[in-house]
Amino acid sequence: MKVLHIVEALGGGVTSALREYISATSRDVEHLVAGRPRPTHGTGDDLGAPSVGSLPSKRSPLRMVAAVEDVVRRTRPDVVHAHSSWAGAYARASLRVPAERVVYTPHCFGFERTDLPRAHRIALYQAEHLLVRRTAGVGGRHPPLAALARPQGLGRRN
Repeated sequence: MKVLHIVEALGGGVTSALREYISATSRDVEHLVAGRPRPTHGTGDDLGAPSVGSLPSKRSPLRMVAAVEDVVRRTRPDVVHAHSSWAGAYARASLRVPAERVVYTPHCFGFERTDLPRAHRIALYQAEHLLVRRTAGVGGRHPPLAALARPQGLGRRN
């Protein structure tokens, strides 16, 4: 089995979580990583999985989706594991990435941020609500967060 991990920004907690996912799986699983390195956090080459592509440094949504599509086309993974809300948006927004291959691990949800205006939180919630239909599975290190990411969970909040 080949798993392609999509990471919007390598570094910090997402990189730590990714390292744990890779080390916790059997040696039969081939892990590949495509991400956008943060200048202050290195490239992520120490994850124990080869880097197969860099996402664009500027976060243009169309460029990011195109970059994800390109790396999926080149690597032909069995599973596309999107880490974080932005990576999840890019992988799930692509109609060229089969929904039945997408696993999404949100590390937080923007719509739960109280520092954002209500209109922004509603827009983020609606985006998650639409994209959940393009998600085959949800992973999560925090059970309440994983439950919220499922279709029935997104239907409970406003």
